[in-house]
Amino acid sequence: MALIYGTSGNDVIYDTADTDQIADLDGNDTVVLAANDRLLDTITLGAGDDLVIVEEGTGAAEIRLAISGGNDTIIGNEVDDVSVEMWLASFDKSVTVDLARMEVSTDIRTIAFEGLSTLRFEDMSLPVLGIYVDGRGFAQDRGLLSVFTGEGADTVVMGSADLFANLREGDDLAIFDEAAGTVAGGDGDDIVDFSQLRSSIALDVTTGKGTSDGQMFQAQGFETVHGTGFDDLMTASDTTQDVTLDGGTGDDSLEGSYGDDGLYGGVGDDLLQAGKGDDVLSGGAGDDTMLGGDGLDRATYEDAAGRITVNLSETGAQFTGAAGWDTLIDIENIDGSDVYGDRLIGSTGDNMLRGFDGNNALFGLGGADTLLGGRHSDTLYGGDGQDRLFALGGRDLLDGGAAADMLWGLGGADTLRGGTGSDTLVGGGGQDILIGGTVSGRVFAGDGQADVFEFQSLRDSRVGSTHDIIRDFEVAHDVIFLNGIGAVSFVGGTSGFSGAAGDVFSKLMTDHTLVWLDINGDHDADFEIRLDGLHVLTAANFDF
Repeated sequence: MALIYGTSGNDVIYDTADTDQIADLDGNDTVVLAANDRLLDTITLGAGDDLVIVEEGTGAAEIRLAISGGNDTIIGNEVDDVSVEMWLASFDKSVTVDLARMEVSTDIRTIAFEGLSTLRFEDMSLPVLGIYVDGRGFAQDRGLLSVFTGEGADTVVMGSADLFANLREGDDLAIFDEAAGTVAGGDGDDIVDFSQLRSSIALDVTTGKGTSDGQMFQAQGFETVHGTGFDDLMTASDTTQDVTLDGGTGDDSLEGSYGDDGLYGGVGDDLLQAGKGDDVLSGGAGDDTMLGGDGLDRATYEDAAGRITVNLSETGAQFTGAAGWDTLIDIENIDGSDVYGDRLIGSTGDNMLRGFDGNNALFGLGGADTLLGGRHSDTLYGGDGQDRLFALGGRDLLDGGAAADMLWGLGGADTLRGGTGSDTLVGGGGQDILIGGTVSGRVFAGDGQADVFEFQSLRDSRVGSTHDIIRDFEVAHDVIFLNGIGAVSFVGGTSGFSGAAGDVFSKLMTDHTLVWLDINGDHDADFEIRLDGLHVLTAANFDF
C-alpha cells in the first residue's frame, strides 16, 4: 500500500495500482487515479480547490474522500463504475446535493462531480449517514442534507428529521425507513413508499403531513403512496390530483381525492372511500367495505385467488367467495377475477361488468349496461335497458333482454338472442346462431320488432355447414346488414347470380332459406347465411 503526501503548493499526484492513501495538504492540487487501479483509495483533500480525475480502465474503483475546505471537482468516466465515499470534518453544518447541477455544497466548500456511479457521505463520528448516487439517480440514508434532484429517475431513502428532499423532475421514488424528514414530489410520476416502517402511518395526502408511532414526517406531491404492513390511514379528500393509495397488509382506511384515483386495500379488512372522480377500488383479501363517490366507480377483483360472486344490488355485506365478505355501496362497475369463472350481477343503474378469463356469468339487470366476457365460454344477460354485450372468445351465449340491445359475438361459435326490442346482432367469426326475439323451448316466434343481423366480413359466415343461422327472421321487420363487406346488391330469389361482383341471391330450400353472396362475380358463393323457415326476401330486407 502506497502512502503519498502532497505539499503546500499546487501538486499533481499520480497514484499507483494499489491501495493508496493520499494527503494533498494545501494548494490547488490534482490527483489522478491510474488505470487498472481496482483497489480502495483514501484521499484527504486540503484547503485548496482540488481536482480528482479517475482514468478509464480503473474498473470498479472505490474512493474514500475526506473534506476540509475549498471548492473541489471529481471527474469519473463513462466506462467504469466509480464509487466515492465522503467524510465531512464536521457534520454540524448543512449539506446540499443538487443533481441537476451535479454538485454538492456545504458552508465550507462546493464539490462538483460527473461520471460517477455512486456517491456517499459519511461522518467519521456517526454511523452510516449519506447519499448514494447511481447514474443520474440517487438514494440517501441519514444526515443533515438538502437534496435537489434532476431529470433522472431518482430514489431518496428518508431516515432523518434533518433531511429535505425536492424531487423536481423525473419519475422518482422516496422510501421512508424511518418516519422522519421532508420530501416533495416533482413533475414526474412520483412514488412514496412507507413499507419499511415498523408501525402504521396516518397521512394527509393533500398537505403531506403524516405521523407514525408519534414521529412526524412530510411527503407532499406524490402520485402513488405505498403504505405499511400495519393499519394505515390515508386521506386525499382535499386535493384535485389523481392519486393511487396502496394500503398494503393491515386493516387500512383509504379516502380518494377529487380526481380519478386507485384505492388498493391489500390483505386485511379495509375501508375504501372513493372521491369525486371515476375511481378504482380493490379491497383485496379480507372483509372490505368499498364506498363509491360522485363519479363512475369500479370495484376490481382481478387479483382474487379464486372464483368471485358479486351483486351490486346488495347493500349489505355479501360473501364474494375468494375475496371474503365485502360491502359495496354506490359502485357502478365490476371487474371479475383474472382467470376464474365469476358471477357478476349489476343493479338497476347503468353498469359495466367485465369477466376476463374463465367461464363467466354476467347479469346486467336494469339500466343501460355494458357486459364484456373473456376468452372462454361466457353467459351474458343484459336484462332491462338498452344494453351492449360483447363476447370476446369461446362458445358464448348472449341475451339482450328487454329494449333495443346490441350484441357482438366476435370470435367463437356464439348464440346471440336479442330478446324483446329492436336489437342489433353481430355474430363475428365462428358459426353463430342469431335470434332476434325471445325463445320458448325450440319455438322461435319472432317478436314483431325491427331486428338487425349484422355481418362485417366474409369470414363471419362461411359457405357450407359452418354458416351462421338466423332462427326467427321476420320479413316484415328485420334487416340483414352487409355494409361492412363491400359493394353488394340484391338480385332476387329466382335468377341466381348475374356474374357481376357483389351479387346477393336468396333461395328457398325444404324448410329454410339460404342467402348467398358472390363477391368476385365468378358465379360461386363466397358467403352464406341460413334463415330458418321459408322467406321470400326483397331488397328491403338488406342494408348494403
